[in-house]
Amino acid sequence: MRRFFRRGLTYANVTATLALVLALSGSAIAGTTYLLTSTSQISPTVLKKLKGAKGPKGQRGKTGAKGAIGPAGPAGPAGAAGAKGDTAPYPTILATGQTERGTFAMEDENTGGSGHAYDSITFSPPLAPSVTLTATYVASGTTQPGCTGTPSEPTASPGFLCVYGRTASGTVALFSGSAASAGQADRWGAVASIITNTSAFAYGTWAATAP
Repeated sequence: MRRFFRRGLTYANVTATLALVLALSGSAIAGTTYLLTSTSQISPTVLKKLKGAKGPKGQRGKTGAKGAIGPAGPAGPAGAAGAKGDTAPYPTILATGQTERGTFAMEDENTGGSGHAYDSITFSPPLAPSVTLTATYVASGTTQPGCTGTPSEPTASPGFLCVYGRTASGTVALFSGSAASAGQADRWGAVASIITNTSAFAYGTWAATAP
């Protein structure tokens, strides 16, 4: 037995056995251990060679569907005040359908015989040339065709001058100043009068609307 062991243990056997052990242990190490763990451990020139060439540009994809409208954002800060604009020109005539208003007052302190009191109703701006209005006096608490307002809120239908008496003692007449036509107003306005044998007065408001 001793002879066999001594005879079998030779340098070649030891070397073969050691090589087998190293081979087996080396494969185990190689399976679980890495020599390089970062690209910083590789030379930049070698790393550049390892990278592949840039491929061709792909085709452009189709346009996607329109997204939903997002919520409204917060209101922005108020802008600075703009420069002052030019003054608008004063109108030269009262345009069709537009209304202008005013007041009137007159008094006659006649103590005997017939007396007259007058007041002017002036349109500013005037009406268009050759335009006339129907001039109507409206006693307090009443209405007339084309004149359905009140002394507090005088109104007039297109083509009418409506004179609303707040208070009156006497007969009020209206006529145009240019032609003295009773019941009419010309483009400039009208004249209001009281004719009475005693003291009389009248005051109120008026409205005129261009036809």
